[in-house]
Order: sequence, then structure tokens, then C-alpha cells
Amino acid sequence: MPDRTLVVEDNTALADNIAELLAGEELDVVLAVNAEAALRSASERGFDLALVDIGLGGKETGLDLLPKLCRISPNSEILLMTGNATLQTAIQAIRSGVYAYVQKPFESEQFTGLVNRALAKVVLKRGSDRVTVLWSMSPDGGTATVDALGTQALRVNKWGDTAPIQADGGHFTIALAGPTANSNS
Repeated sequence: MPDRTLVVEDNTALADNIAELLAGEELDVVLAVNAEAALRSASERGFDLALVDIGLGGKETGLDLLPKLCRISPNSEILLMTGNATLQTAIQAIRSGVYAYVQKPFESEQFTGLVNRALAKVVLKRGSDRVTVLWSMSPDGGTATVDALGTQALRVNKWGDTAPIQADGGHFTIALAGPTANSNS
């Protein structure tokens, strides 16, 4: 089942662009144009990752929405997006526990890399059902040793690239390649 990503953005053209960008990452993307729609969708369908615009144009801001989304899905991650970054909102966002604070416009490759790293963190946080992984990285970042219990593990290299690893439980040594064309080195 693809990871569910909730995009909360009142600019429908930008929301559609984000959905199109994330469709290439094989994610189940759900769009919400305001806080009310976001809360309804999150309550009914859940989410793994929420991409939330700070300025939603209604009564509630993205910052107001954060604690409510965290209560609905405490093991999920949230990225805040803004076209008008301030030090005050950045501090408030980080104190609220967001995974990242992203200024719009953003580069698509950097954005998808950030999304993939946030989803990898969700997989590790959720643990038991999806995967339990203990791993260590060699000092050069070229080899990861993974002990996996369960049926699926996720490989993450130091550039944030991810790939699934099928496992029956056991020990794996994986040689990780250098940065890919989609990586930021």
C-alpha cells in the first residue's frame, strides 16, 4: 500500500503541482484546501505525511492545524510550507515538532528527497507492523549493515535515497552507491 500523503494547500494550482510531483514517487496523495477539509480527511483516512501550508487563507493557519494533526496521527510526520518565511514562524514550527520547514518556491528534486526522508522516518517510527530495523553505517557511508525483522525493510543512504529490501528476517550487508542523479550531494 502506498504511503498516504495529505497536502493542505489553499492554492489549488500549487496543490495540483505537488500532487503531480509526488505521483512520480508512487504516493497516495490526498488534497485539502483548508483546515476543516484536512481534519476531515485525516480523521477518515489517516496519513503518513502531511504537507501543510502555513497561510491557508481561512480562520485557521497551518500552525493552528499542527497539534490537531499530531493528535490524529502521532506517528506521522509534518512538513510546513510557506511563501513568507519568518524567524518567528520557523521557531514555532520547530517547537511544534514538524519534520521540516520549507520555503516556497522549492526545487522539485530537493522537495521529493525531503518527502522520502520524512516517510523513511515514519517507517522507522511505526516499527512493529511494517518493519523493525537495527542498522549501522560504515564511516565512509558506503555500507549499511541491516538486521531486519518482519517482511520489509527500507534502505536509506547518506544522501537520503531509499529503496525497499525484501527480508524474511536476518542479517544483510548492503553496498550503497554514491549519489544518484536525484540526490543532493
